[in-house]
Amino acid sequence: MMPISGRLRNNLSANFLGTGVSGVVALVSAPIIFRALGADAYGMVGVYLLLQGMMVLFDLGLTPGLARAVAWHRGVDGWGQVLTLIRLAERPMFALALAFMLGLMALSGFISRNWLSSAQVPVATIQLLLVLMGAALALRMVAGLQRAALMAIERQPQANLVQALAVTGRTLGALGFALLTGTGVLGFFVVQVPISLLEWWGYRKFLGLALSRSPEPVPRDELRQHIRFGLGVAGLALVWLLASQADKLVLSRLLPLAEFGAYSLGAHIASAVIIAVGPVQAAVLPRLTRLIAGGEESQARSLYGMATAMTVALFAGMVVGIWLAGPAVVSMLAPVAAIDLKPMQVALVFAFGNGAIALVGLAYQLQNARGQLRVHAIGAFVQVVIQVPVLIWVATTSGALATAIAFSAMNWLFVALWIPLVHSRFLNGGNLPWLRQDLLPPLVAGAITGLVLIGMLPQSQPLVVQGVLALLGMGLTAGVTLISHSGMRGYLLGWGASLGS
Repeated sequence: MMPISGRLRNNLSANFLGTGVSGVVALVSAPIIFRALGADAYGMVGVYLLLQGMMVLFDLGLTPGLARAVAWHRGVDGWGQVLTLIRLAERPMFALALAFMLGLMALSGFISRNWLSSAQVPVATIQLLLVLMGAALALRMVAGLQRAALMAIERQPQANLVQALAVTGRTLGALGFALLTGTGVLGFFVVQVPISLLEWWGYRKFLGLALSRSPEPVPRDELRQHIRFGLGVAGLALVWLLASQADKLVLSRLLPLAEFGAYSLGAHIASAVIIAVGPVQAAVLPRLTRLIAGGEESQARSLYGMATAMTVALFAGMVVGIWLAGPAVVSMLAPVAAIDLKPMQVALVFAFGNGAIALVGLAYQLQNARGQLRVHAIGAFVQVVIQVPVLIWVATTSGALATAIAFSAMNWLFVALWIPLVHSRFLNGGNLPWLRQDLLPPLVAGAITGLVLIGMLPQSQPLVVQGVLALLGMGLTAGVTLISHSGMRGYLLGWGASLGS
């Protein structure tokens, strides 16, 4: 078993704390925003989240490419080269962010008149909201580059501090401004722009403090390699965009804005799974890259196995938490009673699908750490060719909930068929040991624990009681799932012994 170093443990703790705060604020605020602003207004929030997902297309692989390049050069003590890489990436990112903003502004009239349908929000207001979204998201593209660099040099406590403050500002802060000023959804999106600007400034400030060195030139052959890798990631981003956003893009056209808002709320609540596993992958990737670069394959294999167990534990805990919290959330959504689509049904289905996405994401990080993404590109292309037409067909013929079910089922099918091929090539020891030791024990333990707790804990309690029960069920499920993994169990026992001594 590979010991987790103090730096990695601190980064994991900071990521869980920072992402936990961000995730709790974002998820708790979602039904509050839905109720306070209305279903049609939350439909515009759903559009905002859809556009946020599309930002990766305009990124052209700069952010993930920079993250890996920075982690790689830091591994060989190339701090001056790290500063050079960041400066080289900033200029094209500013240009790409500007192109994203101007493009959305140019299309805002067409989208507001011909794509989005609302009984409550005027067309002119929708167009103005799209302009504000473009400005805010452009700033977040630039901020995301700075955050990726901070994470890659393992200054993750600072990155998470800025993220937590920004998420609080753009959700609860924006809602407070909208309610106090009586400006509604327009006020909510006006606040997004200055918050995004402050977020960019915060990341840049911490990055400047961490890299108070002179820049050093990067060899041309290494720079070309990083550029090729980034462009490859850009191609994968396009494929991922089609696979992950096709359902929302089609449904945003087919559904009235109120029902799309309900669908978006369910999908947003289900994103708790992705938010929860994000800290694991964010902390593991730089260390995995350094271990592989140093030829320490056995330690890289152990780290990957423990990351798998943590991913499954968080996925299982979140699914149980969403299930138990369902009655409490529904009680907050009285205005949605007239809408046929039930957000919590969508949330549960999407949560299962997001568990599969988390495992595929971990396999992607394994390939990313090796700098070899061709196999992942082939798999992603095959998935898109099959999945996108199916999702479009289901969305147009069977409705929103059926679309969510199809999305979840196809992602788990991809896990079963594709991950073994990836592990046979890139994981030391292959797929079967990973399946027996790292995936199945936590998965079975999580399923059994979750089902027992769902059966035992009472439903439909007062709001606060139901929330406490959901947190209890989530924590117990994640804990039991985690200790079912031998590597994590040994690590936790060793860590406890060290603390006791």
